Amino acid sequence: MKIFKQISPKNRLILLIFIFAFFSRLLIQPYFIMEKKDFADGLDYNSYAIVEILNDKGWAEKNSDEIDNLRAPGYPLFLALIYFLFGIENFKMVYLFQTVLSLWLAYFAYRLSYQIFKNENIALVSLIWSLFYLPTIRYSFFIGRDSLIFFLFFITIYFGFNYLSKDNKKYFLYFLLSFVYLIHTDPRYLLFIPVIIFPLYDTFGLKSGLMKYFKFIFLLSLLLLPWTVRNYFYFDGLVIVSPKYLDFRKNNTFTSQDEFKDHYTVKDFMLSSAGQGDQSFTIKNKIDVIYDDERKLILEGKNPQNRSFKELEAVRSGKGPADSYISKRFWMLKQFWRVTNFNGDFFPYPSGIFTIWSLKHNIVNIIFYGILLPFFIFSIIFNFNKKNLDIKYFLYIILYQCVIHTFIWSRVRYRHPIDPLIIIFGVNGMFIFYQYINEKKIFKNIK
Repeated sequence: MKIFKQISPKNRLILLIFIFAFFSRLLIQPYFIMEKKDFADGLDYNSYAIVEILNDKGWAEKNSDEIDNLRAPGYPLFLALIYFLFGIENFKMVYLFQTVLSLWLAYFAYRLSYQIFKNENIALVSLIWSLFYLPTIRYSFFIGRDSLIFFLFFITIYFGFNYLSKDNKKYFLYFLLSFVYLIHTDPRYLLFIPVIIFPLYDTFGLKSGLMKYFKFIFLLSLLLLPWTVRNYFYFDGLVIVSPKYLDFRKNNTFTSQDEFKDHYTVKDFMLSSAGQGDQSFTIKNKIDVIYDDERKLILEGKNPQNRSFKELEAVRSGKGPADSYISKRFWMLKQFWRVTNFNGDFFPYPSGIFTIWSLKHNIVNIIFYGILLPFFIFSIIFNFNKKNLDIKYFLYIILYQCVIHTFIWSRVRYRHPIDPLIIIFGVNGMFIFYQYINEKKIFKNIK
């Protein structure tokens, strides 16, 4: 108790909030935990951690009966370390560590909010909102890389901001290392490499910004080299991080072979996503897709595959998977920022399946995300008009995250890495709006 009393009142409050948040997570955990058979992609990561990392002595050599692993190594390494310390498939310890990462992310959101706005109240509300943000909390309680991605993405932003603000080598190193681990967890963030030059140019000018950018590229290449060398021996060719993304081997195909978990080629996926190639191509079980012949039967009043009422209603109202380049891009953009999905709609090909959210899912998303969205937009516009240079850095990140998923493939969870920024700026927008309303009241009273 003496140690507790020595803590400042502000830090004492923050500590109590964290303790309450931690035990709250433990209480709600049973509502989110899945059976192992329902892990989906998590089954691949779990197998990778056990078979490839913990049990495979020749990790850089592929046995004749061993298939190509399309997954990036970052999350399997995270799992393998926990399994090594606490036992194979100790999922409860994985959930615990993922919960700690989620809480830690909220603390970084608090720190970043204060650094941007220099307002303790805004930072504190951002902390509380982040700690109890249900749309992402649930990812802590199953085997999947999302929690790790959310954490790595945000600390990369945080260290990058501090480096730009202070030009401190320590923060550059932290930024570089967190970005490298993020890439090895989700290689799509290699696409962020070109955009990094813009905040460097804004902060340090053309000459110095370019020098720092080339230094970054050189060091990043060195840190990517070990896994690239390993892949060269493992895949018999040049593969950057994972063959699912940057695969430079000749004559390589990942077709619908029974031994692969992912029954599609990256090339076919990208072509179909862009509105090219075979638009009936799907990565889903074909029974889940409503093709034209079944649509005709549904319009005739039949239901040959026992579809749900909402699915039938969607078909009768003319809804279907987007199949042109423009319509797909518009759908991806809408999906990225989606707040609700009460009536359901169809994913574009190469998916084509019908999706709808439960009432609980819709309500949670409205309360925790939807309410914030207008205030977030208001804050961005307000700070941009005030010529707040910090806002440009975050705009690059937010817009680029949106753009790459609009033009490639979008899911709601692909927006979640920027949700802490939506919380920070959304809370700021609320405070600005509240201040504006108060000033209006004071002005009326003076009159």
